Amino acid sequence: MSIPLSKDLYKQLRLECTQGESKQNEIFSQYGISLNTEEPLEYIKYLINLSVANTNIQKSILKILPSIPITEETGKFLMILSNNILADLPDHKFNYISENSNIILYTLSSINSSNDNLFEWAYFLLSKLHVKNLSHLNSLLSIDNYQILLDFIQAKLEKAWEKEENIVPDIISIEDIEFLCNYYIDDDMKTLVILNYCTREVRMLKDVVNIFVNTGLIDKIFPVLAKTSDEGSKAVILQILSNTVCELTIDKITKNLEIVLKSAELDVKQPTTREWVFVIIRRGIGLSEEFHEKLDRLYHEKA
Repeated sequence: MSIPLSKDLYKQLRLECTQGESKQNEIFSQYGISLNTEEPLEYIKYLINLSVANTNIQKSILKILPSIPITEETGKFLMILSNNILADLPDHKFNYISENSNIILYTLSSINSSNDNLFEWAYFLLSKLHVKNLSHLNSLLSIDNYQILLDFIQAKLEKAWEKEENIVPDIISIEDIEFLCNYYIDDDMKTLVILNYCTREVRMLKDVVNIFVNTGLIDKIFPVLAKTSDEGSKAVILQILSNTVCELTIDKITKNLEIVLKSAELDVKQPTTREWVFVIIRRGIGLSEEFHEKLDRLYHEKA
């Protein structure tokens, strides 16, 4: 049955929905959730109240959600509705992403909004969607929109690091790290910055290093280190290497030690790269005699 096209009735039903689940079910049974394009804003607000903490109704709404038009007027409320549903039905995120590109694109366009309220709901929704789903999102988004998503994740990681919050797997999952390593191509510094944050999570470092080695990420970054002249880019790569020096990576670092040492020959007024190279040297000497011997040889050759 289609709900009558009346603002007043919508408002009345929204108020009645606050009485609890049994009342929500009663209203759902009587009025349903058929799409109403005549009063789209009131209709979506009705869906929000009707489905709060009611997973059965939420599952029904998910089936019609892709058919609901999104506008500047309704966009925020569709994000609110999506947030509520995915908070209670996290296992539905993959299908939600597949079926609701209109809401996802609106959310990405709102993440840099000067409207604090709009930004807040976009932040909440993107935060729910991207964990464990980077590969899926990348397959559906344009390059520009994917870059917006990476910028968002990077900002989240920076804030989490400052607050000493968990990074892996709370913000970046193991699945996401593996995807980022496989997807990485030369000079993709946004991806490397994100992966750099992942190497700072000591309790998950062994898993992260295994992925870096198995996907070839460690091998890929030495040529980038060799050719880039940007101090910031070198610092990111060197920090990744310094954080991941271990039995699994020391042979690769030893093989590329000359590249690592040359990266410290930048402007002494920008000493960040030197600091990370010193960390690599200190840890490498303790791990490998071959590393130590090659370091001595390169030092004497230069002298």
